[in-house]
Amino acid sequence: MKDKTTPKTGWLGLPPLAVGLGAVAAIVVFGWQFLLAESEIAVLGLVALAAVGGWALGKTGIQDSLNEAMRSHGRSMNGAILLGLLAVIFLLGEEHFPLLMLTTMLLYMTVALGLNVQFGLTGMVNFAGAAFFGMGAYTAAVLTEHTAVPPLLILIAGGVIAAAMVINLVIAGLAGILVPVALDKLGIDPALASGAFVTTVTDVVGFFAFLGLAGAILL
Repeated sequence: MKDKTTPKTGWLGLPPLAVGLGAVAAIVVFGWQFLLAESEIAVLGLVALAAVGGWALGKTGIQDSLNEAMRSHGRSMNGAILLGLLAVIFLLGEEHFPLLMLTTMLLYMTVALGLNVQFGLTGMVNFAGAAFFGMGAYTAAVLTEHTAVPPLLILIAGGVIAAAMVINLVIAGLAGILVPVALDKLGIDPALASGAFVTTVTDVVGFFAFLGLAGAILL
């Protein structure tokens, strides 16, 4: 006889996916109200509600159901989270300041995820990602403050600058290795002559990397 496996049930006997979708809906409503809250009492009340909700997750078994939903129905849960984020943006409508806070939060979440990939998953201490983020942000800030460039082009320009930095760093590393070796093979002291060659290569490559990326994307 074949073994019959019963479907896993979660909190209150509900399927884990149903519990997960309900949790996503509750978080969407909470986030919407939190971003719209203006008085200190409303903010403190919502923070207290979030603290109680976090405590209840572990005490009632909802956390286990959420973990099971993410393991067994990862695509459905990720899709629900994305739809929930879009729903919050739609519900905010013309509320510019809450949208600014949401955008800033998502921006820093992206940076934190990048650092987690480098530090947590690979164990590599590398702050270059933060430098690229800062350069892109600085470029966007300068263009926004001193020019009339459309926001979409400013976003692209920040990415172009960061990408050009990546290309320049890679080329600089290769030049720092290959140029001294080539000079040594030619009988020239690398300690005296390699500095000028490496500097020239990195400057030229950085300049054309920026112009090449800008031309490829914008033209």
